[in-house]
This record gives sequence, structure tokens and C-alpha cells, in this order.
Amino acid sequence: MDGGEPQRITVVTETRNLRTIPFIQSDDPLSTGKQWEDWLEGIEREFRYFKITQPEDKKDALLIYGGKELVRLEKSLKNDITAGTDEYDVLKNKINKYFLPKKNKHHSRYIFSKIKPERGEMIGCYVSRLREKANDCEFGNTTEERIILTMNKV
Repeated sequence: MDGGEPQRITVVTETRNLRTIPFIQSDDPLSTGKQWEDWLEGIEREFRYFKITQPEDKKDALLIYGGKELVRLEKSLKNDITAGTDEYDVLKNKINKYFLPKKNKHHSRYIFSKIKPERGEMIGCYVSRLREKANDCEFGNTTEERIILTMNKV
């Protein structure tokens, strides 16, 4: 310090104001899984945008922005963390197991086969609905063929 001037200290902070609203569980248990998937997809998009990459930071953000229900689940569900594991992935997997329904490809295929175009629905919209439902059917490489076959039945 020259001339008796006081030392200046500059503090640089990185702000990461995520725009995610807390996850609110639906009263309808059948729709909660889809809501959770959509919410998780949104917050993970924000993680990428704001370059939040450290597992500990992602876990903390998930709990902070997820709301009280996620904090409660994090405390009450079995903890599978071992040395060297990604804390965020462990938490995400625990919550996925809790919210996401068990998939039954046979039931999903039955629902898929019953989809009919709505009156006045454009073909592109109908195909889009079929593709969305086909995701749960585990058709593998035959998804497009199954969509075409279903459309031919109409």
C-alpha cells in the first residue's frame, strides 16, 4: 500500500437465479410422475444454461428450488451414497423411484392401440400423440412401423 491508502477488497459473486418454481405434487397420483419428469427436465435445462455442473451444487439447487416435499423425501428415503458417488444422481434416482410409476409395456401397448384421431384433428397432431404414447411401449426400432400400422387401422 502506497501513500497510506486503505487496501480495497473486491468481492465477486456469481448469481444463479433459477426461474424454477417449487415442485408441487398433484392430488392425482397418476399424473404426479409426468409432472415430476417435466419439472426435473426444466431444472436440468437451467443447470445447463447457468453452467451448474458440480454434483453438490446440483443437489443443493434441487432441494432449494424443489420445495419442502423434496427435502422431506431426501431425508426419509433410503440413502445409497457411498464414497465417490455423484450425490445429485443418487438423490435424483431416489426421487425418481418414489414419483415415477412402474411401467407396464403391455398396458401401454394396449392404450397405444386404442388411440384414434379426434374429430377434425390434423394428421401431424395425431402422429405426435401416437409418438408420445409410443415412448412408454418399448417398441425399440419398430416404433415408426407401429405408428404406421396403428394409423392404417383407422
